Amino acid sequence: NNKIRQDANDLLWHMPPKMEHFIASNNNIRGALPAKWESLNELKKLREFRMASNYISGELPSFEESYTSLQHLDMSYQKKNGLTGQIPEDLWRTQSFITLSLAGNSLTGTITSLVGDLAVMKEFDLSNNRLIGAIPSEVGMLAGSLKVFNVANNTITGYIPSQLGLLQGASIYLKDNLFYDVNLPAPLSLCALRAVEAFDLESNPKLCPPQRNALNDFFDEAKGGDWLNDSMWQDEYASYCSWNGVTCDGTDHVTKLKLSTNGLSGKLSRSIADLTSLEELDLSNNDMKGPIPADLGLLSNLSYLRLSYNVFTGTAPAGLGDMKRLQLLQLQSNRITGMPNVPSLNDIKHGLSTFVTDCGVPSDFDEALACENCTMCCNAHDDCYPQQETKVSKSGLKDYGAFSGVLAVFFVVFCCMATLLLYVIGRYKDSGTDFTRSTRRRMRLKDDIYALSAIGNDSVYKYFVGDNIFGWIAALSTIGVQIWILTVFIKASEVNLQDDKIDLQFTWKCPRDTDTCENKGDLDGTGWAIFCVLMVAFLAKDLISGA
Repeated sequence: NNKIRQDANDLLWHMPPKMEHFIASNNNIRGALPAKWESLNELKKLREFRMASNYISGELPSFEESYTSLQHLDMSYQKKNGLTGQIPEDLWRTQSFITLSLAGNSLTGTITSLVGDLAVMKEFDLSNNRLIGAIPSEVGMLAGSLKVFNVANNTITGYIPSQLGLLQGASIYLKDNLFYDVNLPAPLSLCALRAVEAFDLESNPKLCPPQRNALNDFFDEAKGGDWLNDSMWQDEYASYCSWNGVTCDGTDHVTKLKLSTNGLSGKLSRSIADLTSLEELDLSNNDMKGPIPADLGLLSNLSYLRLSYNVFTGTAPAGLGDMKRLQLLQLQSNRITGMPNVPSLNDIKHGLSTFVTDCGVPSDFDEALACENCTMCCNAHDDCYPQQETKVSKSGLKDYGAFSGVLAVFFVVFCCMATLLLYVIGRYKDSGTDFTRSTRRRMRLKDDIYALSAIGNDSVYKYFVGDNIFGWIAALSTIGVQIWILTVFIKASEVNLQDDKIDLQFTWKCPRDTDTCENKGDLDGTGWAIFCVLMVAFLAKDLISGA
């Protein structure tokens, strides 16, 4: 930074032989470097040579023997045309280089495979030149030392070698080249920043497809290295549409992700929301933990969501209620403690298997999961039962208790009307006859004897025939006790799948390997037929006697 205006040849011709550092950057030094730099060959102690941002032109000279000691060479960003021609081959043999910066010139040629021999190189910058060819895979041999690899803004072609992804902690700059000519993306490890510190094409949608990045995040969060089948998931160049469990449409948008029973663990990545065209997601029967990310609710195209048989915790995402296209939602056998208000799903395709959660009893928690619109409720034993309207509720009554009350009222009204009718008929029959008092007494006695034979002498109801007040009290008390017992049974028969006191047996199963729930109960038509025969045989005598 001294505005030195001097010819480079004159300046460098007679340099002190013991010089170790020569720094003349940001000046106005002009001309070409000596074609044969004999004076530099005598500088055995020279470690650093920097002449960046001057007006140096022409080709780089051959440094020959002096390369053995030179560690830092910076001739970057020469003004006007700068340095031209190819990089001398001897330069690649200088194994002492720590910094090589020739950026911002007009250098041509290729980067040779000898770059892999620069074992202690930390900063390699050939950006903004006219280099051609491909990046040699031998660059990966610099892992452990190289921290900056910059060849941006050249005309480099071919594919990006996966070995660049091995450069631990390095920053990789490759922008503005011609990698698009090869129908291959950038290496997965490079786009995922698994080892490198930075990659300037990380956001390039063609070289680092966003959906591949999202799937890779999902892979890492779900501990993909432990999966039972991770075929193609770690391939550096394979299309993500060919990865196991991934299905794409014609435009390479992921539409299905099905990895059921595949040993997934860890957590469900928030990046799943980046798969905006996803229609089906099945991660059932794995060991995924933690909360279901709220971002899942952003997948507006999702029609099939199966996360059952995992260890998801917390409250399900509120966004589930906004998924208008959702046709199947199965979350059973998890540790979910809260469900948002999810409207009734379209159950035309999946029937009772449409919406399944852990809303049955017994539950692993103090209270079963509340889910008003679930079609199937499962309990802690993985037994399930449909949650649907009963015939009673469909008729407009609240429950079986209300139905029994209405039935009792109808029965009482019927009995009163029957009694009144029989009384009227009896009066009509007696209107044309003149029975004596003794005759009427004999007829009443005969009726009482018949009633007792129909009721049974061992029944408490026989007291209704007599006039004993204590007998009536005993009979009425018996009826009261029977009504109370009946009420207990009616309450126990209510279909409230969240009530731990119900006697209902959960006879359905929603297997791990299928999305269809099945009734495993042993009740069938034959059983009901046998039941009816036994009941008729047992009650026939009483029915006939009553008639």
